[in-house]
Amino acid sequence: MRDDIRFLEELVATVPEFAELYEIHVENNGEPLPHVFFGPVVAAAFRRAGQGAR
Repeated sequence: MRDDIRFLEELVATVPEFAELYEIHVENNGEPLPHVFFGPVVAAAFRRAGQGAR
């Protein structure tokens, strides 16, 4: 398995909140595309950080 895809799977295992995003990403793209997947990950992280700051 490629290191970048292994990293994505480890990320999703570590942060389960990203699991649904990952499943949708793979379904939409037919395969994991790490450079594309990080867009939604960053957006979700910013949303989560914004909720914690209140």
